[in-house]
Amino acid sequence: MSENPSRRLNGDADGLRQPLRGEPLSSCLTGVPRVLQATGARPEMARRLAALGLRRGAQVTLMTRTAGRGGIVSVAGARIALDHSMLASLYTTDARDAA
Repeated sequence: MSENPSRRLNGDADGLRQPLRGEPLSSCLTGVPRVLQATGARPEMARRLAALGLRRGAQVTLMTRTAGRGGIVSVAGARIALDHSMLASLYTTDARDAA
C-alpha cells in the first residue's frame, strides 16, 4: 500500500512532528524561489539539513538538476548538492505566496 505523503509526519530538528504540506523540491521548477515548509527526513538527517541552513522558513532555490535526478540548491548564499531522495523530502511553497 502506498503511503499518502500528506499523511506522513515531519521529523524536524527541533523534535516537533507535524503533517507535511507543500510541494516536494524535487518536482519544482529550477530558478524559482521557494520557502521550505517541512522536511520528511529522519530526525538526525533533519538536524544535519538544519545545520546547512535548510530549515523551516528558509528561502531555497533549485538552481540546476544533476544527471542522477538530484540537484544543486541555493540557500542563504550557499549552494548545496542533494540527491533525489533528499530533494523529495523537502516540502516547499512558492515564495511569492509566502510574502
